[in-house]
Amino acid sequence: MSDDWMVERQRFRLSACAICFRPHSSSMAERTAGAKMDDASVTAQVKTALLTHRSTSSVSTKVTTRDGTVTLTGIANNAAEKSLVTKLVSDIQGVTNVKNEMTVEVPKTK
Repeated sequence: MSDDWMVERQRFRLSACAICFRPHSSSMAERTAGAKMDDASVTAQVKTALLTHRSTSSVSTKVTTRDGTVTLTGIANNAAEKSLVTKLVSDIQGVTNVKNEMTVEVPKTK
């Protein structure tokens, strides 16, 4: 095999790798480290608030934050508990919007 052929083959491999590993959306590349840190801080504050409040401490909630919008998933024991979670989260500094996608647990019949 000639050296030129080997060089071209290597260039092709490198360009193929660059295509495979690039971010899938432009928004991924545009997020700054500061924005990610702000979202992580909001998420931590939300989790702390829910864990320390006596009415929500037993609620199993997944919290994700993106640009100040907090998305909540999990199971609430009743509609009042779901509403309380939304209220607590919306009062946290840095939260711009709350998407409460929690489901209300259906009481089990005996």
